[in-house]
Amino acid sequence: LQSWLVIGAITIVMYLLLVGFVQSASDTIDQQQAKLSAQVVRLTDLLEQNTELHDRMRQASHRAATLNERVLRQISAELHDGPAQYLGLALLHLDRVAEFHEQQPDTKVAEHVTIVESSLSEAMREVRTISAGLGLPQLGELTPQDVIDLVVRTHERHTNSSVAICVQDAPEQISIALKSTLYRVVQESLTNAYRHGQGRGQRVQISSDSNSLFVEVADEGPGFEIEAISDAHEHLGLVGMRDRVESLGGHFRVESTIGKGTTVKIELPLHEVRSVNG
Repeated sequence: LQSWLVIGAITIVMYLLLVGFVQSASDTIDQQQAKLSAQVVRLTDLLEQNTELHDRMRQASHRAATLNERVLRQISAELHDGPAQYLGLALLHLDRVAEFHEQQPDTKVAEHVTIVESSLSEAMREVRTISAGLGLPQLGELTPQDVIDLVVRTHERHTNSSVAICVQDAPEQISIALKSTLYRVVQESLTNAYRHGQGRGQRVQISSDSNSLFVEVADEGPGFEIEAISDAHEHLGLVGMRDRVESLGGHFRVESTIGKGTTVKIELPLHEVRSVNG
C-alpha cells in the first residue's frame, strides 16, 4: 500500500510538472507567435510604405524628365529668337561695313572685317546647332520604333553616314518621359559612335519583354578602355545618359574593347510606365 501511494504521489507530481511545462511552453509559443505576427504586420506596413515611396519617386522622375525636356525646348527657342537674331543683325551690319570698305579700301580694316565676319558666322552656326540639339521633335503619338527611326534618320542626314536598325517586339506605346530618354540616349550614343568610331558599323537594336524595353547602340570603331572614362568632367555625355536612364529606374552599361568597337546598352522598365500612365 505504501509503495502504491509513493508511486501514485510520484505520478501525480510528474503529471503536474509535465502539465506545467507544457503550459509554459505553450504560453511561450503563443507569445512568440504574437510577436512574430506583430513584426509581420510592421514589416508589411513598411513594405507598403516603401513601395508607395518608390512609386512616388519614379513618378516624380518621370515628371522631372518631362519638365526637363520642356525647359530645354524653351532654352532652344530662346537661343533661336535671342542670340541668333542678334548675330544675324550683326552680320547684316557687317555686310554694310564691307560695302563702305569697298569704296575706301584699307588693308587693316579688311583684315579685321574678315576676322569678325568669320567669328560671327561660326557663332551663328554654333548657336543654331545648340538650339537644334536642345529641342526635341514632337514625340507624342510616335511609337518607340518611330522614335528610333526619327533619331537615326536625323543622325544620318547630319553626318552623311548609315545606321542599321533592328526592331524586335517593340511595345506599341510608352510614356513621353521614356520616349525623350530613348531619343536622347540613342542620339548621344550615335554622336559618340560617329565622333570616336568614324561611324563604322553603326547599328541600333530595340526589343522588349513584358517588363522592360531593351536598346543597344553599337559601332565597329577603335573602342576604348572602360577604366579610362572614369573622369566625369571629361565624359559628361556618358554621365548624362546614365543619369537619364537610372532616374527612370533603368539600367545603363557601356561595353568596349580596343579594336572591337563599343556598345551602349540600356534597359528601361515598362511597368513603371503603366503605373504612371494609369
